[in-house]
Amino acid sequence: EGGGVLINQAVHLIDLISYLAGDIKTVRGHISNNTLQDVIEVEDTADAIFTLAKNVNVCYYATNGYSSNLPMRLELQFENALLRYADDVLYRVDKSGAKIIAKNDDKHPGKDYWGDSHTVVIDNFYNGGKFPTIADAKNSMTALFKFYESAKNNGKEMIIE
Repeated sequence: EGGGVLINQAVHLIDLISYLAGDIKTVRGHISNNTLQDVIEVEDTADAIFTLAKNVNVCYYATNGYSSNLPMRLELQFENALLRYADDVLYRVDKSGAKIIAKNDDKHPGKDYWGDSHTVVIDNFYNGGKFPTIADAKNSMTALFKFYESAKNNGKEMIIE
């Protein structure tokens, strides 16, 4: 595929963090090949601490060396609520309980753990809906490139401008 877990699979999680929690300000990251050394020449595992506004930290971990294919999981804790994406459902959890905000369509093409976001974006494009722009992706893509730079520099903190 031309790249490891970070660029091929886990980049979508970085997009989601930036979209849901705001711009990523710094990253301290590590990449390694822990499980698939004889299979791929790139990383199969990536971990990082992203810092958002007001020094909010995000703990990040991704691997494609896991024993099965599972959808990604994300949990963002805010002062009055928690956003949790698990099993293809986005929940808002607060003192009154959990409420479903969005969920994937079970009829999407491809593997179950892919979700249906690609289909939604493509449909929006052809039907005149909102389509992500370069500006929408700038922060998450800069964070991705700085993640690799941090990993090459033994986890040195990198500022995302």
